[in-house]
Amino acid sequence: MTMNKTSVAVNGLATVPVTITLTGSFKEDPNQVLTAVLKPQGKPGGNLYAELQRVSGTDEHTTWRGVVNVPSMANGTLKLIGAVPQSYSGWRFVPWVTETPYDGAELAVQGTHIPKVTGAQVPDPAPYGKPFKIKWTVTDTATGKPYGTRVRMAFGGGEAGCYLGDPILTGTDGVLYTGGDGEYTCLHFPVAPAQYYGMVVQTSYARSVSATPSKTSARVGTIVPVNGTSAPQGNCTVNLQRLYGASQWRTVSSAKIRTSGRFTLNAQPSYRGKIPYRVLVPSCWVFVAASTKPFYIQGV
Repeated sequence: MTMNKTSVAVNGLATVPVTITLTGSFKEDPNQVLTAVLKPQGKPGGNLYAELQRVSGTDEHTTWRGVVNVPSMANGTLKLIGAVPQSYSGWRFVPWVTETPYDGAELAVQGTHIPKVTGAQVPDPAPYGKPFKIKWTVTDTATGKPYGTRVRMAFGGGEAGCYLGDPILTGTDGVLYTGGDGEYTCLHFPVAPAQYYGMVVQTSYARSVSATPSKTSARVGTIVPVNGTSAPQGNCTVNLQRLYGASQWRTVSSAKIRTSGRFTLNAQPSYRGKIPYRVLVPSCWVFVAASTKPFYIQGV
C-alpha cells in the first residue's frame, strides 16, 4: 500500500484528501471493496479508514484505490497498518474479520484550530424511562469559541451504535440538543466512510428504592428482616447501613435485587435504644446511587 502524500496540513473543519493505492491478489473476488486502516502512532485517537475500489488487474494481480479524507482532529502521525476484505459498512456485520497486517507508510498530520466536542446530559441523572436531552457544544480548541458557522456532525447511540450516525447541524453558536438514547449517545465528525471520534456521553439514570423493617422494635440480637423494592430491577447489590456516630454510615447487610425488583436485608439491633438505618443501592451499570430516608428500629 502507498499514499500519494507523506504529510498534510489541515485547518479547522476542513479535510484533506489522501489517495491510497493497494496492489495484491484476491482470488475470491477481485471486485470486492477493501477497507484500508490508518492507526494513530504514539497517542490515543480513532483510526481513519478508506474504502478502496478495484481499478485494474485480475485476481492474481489487482490494483485498488481510494481516498481517505484527513481531518484536523487526526493531528499527529498515522500509519497504514493493513486492509480488510470488506467495505467499512459490511465490516460491522463480520467483526471477526480483521485487517491483513501491513507495515505501511506514515502520514504526518499538522492540525490547527482543531474542533472539540463536549456533551452534557440534561437532566443528570435522568429519570429512568423518561425522555432527556444531551447538550452538545463544538468549539475551536485554539480560541475556545465556536466557529461561527453551522457544523455538520453525525449523531447516534443506543442499539444503533455510533458507526453510521444520522447527519445533524449545530447552530452558529456551536450548540445543538439531541435526545438521549439508551446507554450512551454520541456525536462524531462525519468523515466518510466512518465518523471520526467527537464525544460519547454515558447515560446516567436515577433509580428508586424503598424499604420497611418487618418490626419497628426487637430484642437486642434479634434478626429483623428489612423488605424493599428498587426499580428498575436487576442484579445490582443493595446494602443495609447503620449510622455510627453523627454521620458515618456502615454496611451491616447486603443482598442482590431480584428480577422482581424486590430484596430482603437483615437488621440486628446491637444495643437498647433507637437505632437509625437506611438502605443504599450503590451505583450500578448506568444507574447512580440511591438511598432511602433513615428509618429506625428500637432495640429492647
